[in-house]
Amino acid sequence: MRDVLRANDARFCALAAGFSADEWSQPSLCDGWSNHDVLAHLVVGYGAGAGVVAAEMLRHGGSFDRANAALARSLATSRTPADLLDDFTRLTRRPRGLGRYFPPRLLLGDHITHELDIMFALGREPKLRSLLRPSSRC
Repeated sequence: MRDVLRANDARFCALAAGFSADEWSQPSLCDGWSNHDVLAHLVVGYGAGAGVVAAEMLRHGGSFDRANAALARSLATSRTPADLLDDFTRLTRRPRGLGRYFPPRLLLGDHITHELDIMFALGREPKLRSLLRPSSRC
């Protein structure tokens, strides 16, 4: 499953590398997040360590969701989409953050969901068929 996750992440990065600055700034389907913020969220998952997340949770009343959103927005503010894609590519090969502890199936679901948040918001057709193997079953 880890190989499927890496292949999906590489496919997404190749696709997302062609997005324009305007497309990155548009709202995603994630309430209150731009497409740029969603990309930053993916990078946070692979890059932010437990200490960083815990400290942010303390600042946000113990809420993981608010801490996660704050970390993603902060990262999106400080890094361009191209920089974040580079970070994401690097971190998919060697995760440093909490994401390295999550099961690959969970991360794959999260990454596909957020890709759809971006693609549908842009009116684009997702290209997830390459992930499905003939032996895969629902």
